[in-house]
Amino acid sequence: APLFGALLNYRHNTLAALPGVVGDDVLDGMEWLGAQERTNYPLTLSVDDSGQALGLTAEAVEPVSAERVCGYMQHALEHLAELLERSPHTPVRELEILPGQERGYLLEELNRTEAAYPS
Repeated sequence: APLFGALLNYRHNTLAALPGVVGDDVLDGMEWLGAQERTNYPLTLSVDDSGQALGLTAEAVEPVSAERVCGYMQHALEHLAELLERSPHTPVRELEILPGQERGYLLEELNRTEAAYPS
């Protein structure tokens, strides 16, 4: 069993720092063939920062959806960028991570525990 249930990777790279990405795909006799990530964590989210753009990659074990995790992260990053532009002194705790519809579903729909009990 993993020690932690989730892993967050933030990787700051430039395209020139990756072998074989720039130029003719050959660097000092080596050729970049590609890579495939693998993890033993039930949930892994990687944020790749190239300086000009961000890339999100999620690996998840069911029932967690990697697409859903990336959607949350995309929403959080978009909201963070808006807050930094409009009001940079806003506390991080006020950052909206979930879209409004999802937040309502999680907090209201899934928490409906009303039940009729006999008097």
